[in-house]
Amino acid sequence: MSYSDKLIAMLLGILGTTIFHLAKGMQRNGIEIFSPGQTFSGKKMAIYLFGIGINISLPVMIIFANTFAPTSYFTSMFGLGLVALMIYSEKILKEPIQRGEYIGATILILGTLLLGLDGILQTPQTMASMKTNHVWIFAAGYFFVVILSMAIARQSKKVNKIGLTFGFFTGAAAAFDPIFKGIGQSMGGGSNVVPLTSHGWIFYSLSFAFGAASFLVTQWAFAHKARASVVVPVHNSIMITMPILVQTLALPGFSLTILSILGMFLTIAGIVMMHLVIEEFEHGLQLKRLHNASVAHDLNSSCK
Repeated sequence: MSYSDKLIAMLLGILGTTIFHLAKGMQRNGIEIFSPGQTFSGKKMAIYLFGIGINISLPVMIIFANTFAPTSYFTSMFGLGLVALMIYSEKILKEPIQRGEYIGATILILGTLLLGLDGILQTPQTMASMKTNHVWIFAAGYFFVVILSMAIARQSKKVNKIGLTFGFFTGAAAAFDPIFKGIGQSMGGGSNVVPLTSHGWIFYSLSFAFGAASFLVTQWAFAHKARASVVVPVHNSIMITMPILVQTLALPGFSLTILSILGMFLTIAGIVMMHLVIEEFEHGLQLKRLHNASVAHDLNSSCK
């Protein structure tokens, strides 16, 4: 694995996360036609369907990125998609962007650059040398603890706890999707687009199950009133950091460094800050609407 291979994997990561998050923005833009009282718009329907269509490009890019470098090179770029979505929301959806969001985005970009630099400086490795028994043990232990925590959180009926625990599950499932694809693709020698061995196909097939589980449990979390402002930043943070941690445990030659630790910290801090600012702004808008409705009601009452 050369420096150019690492750069290609990271560039595919940037392209993949940008397309993925822009697809979410397009779906948000187009889905308005399904809201009560909205008139049908062919343009918005086209935007919505196009967003769904390009959404499937992410697993394709993961597969190709895994042929160049270990999974973390792709997933470490994932946070940049939030910046692309922020710009899309401001320019296309005409949503107001707060100063704190720009600060959070800057911190996130700095963290991502540090993760990229760390990746370039790491000793070259391939997923073929991954100790799969370590991956199985870590994954089993992690999901056992998280699923148990999810059950406890549901019993408590506290939305923040539900959002937190479900985010830990969905983020890890989304991370193990490319990890298992990468392991499967590397079995049989080299890094291939599809596995060359039956054992590789087991990992490869399970990766799609992880991806589906991440999507379905996210919907389940929202159905249980979990707040997106809790689920989404936890999900994204775990998705970015999990491959780095798994490779540290199971990939010989790959190690945590000051750069990677600082990069993960700044990336997570940027993600959390962006979502906290959005939540605070939306809460303020909600209070303003309630206040205006109350004033209007009082005026109507006084007129009568």
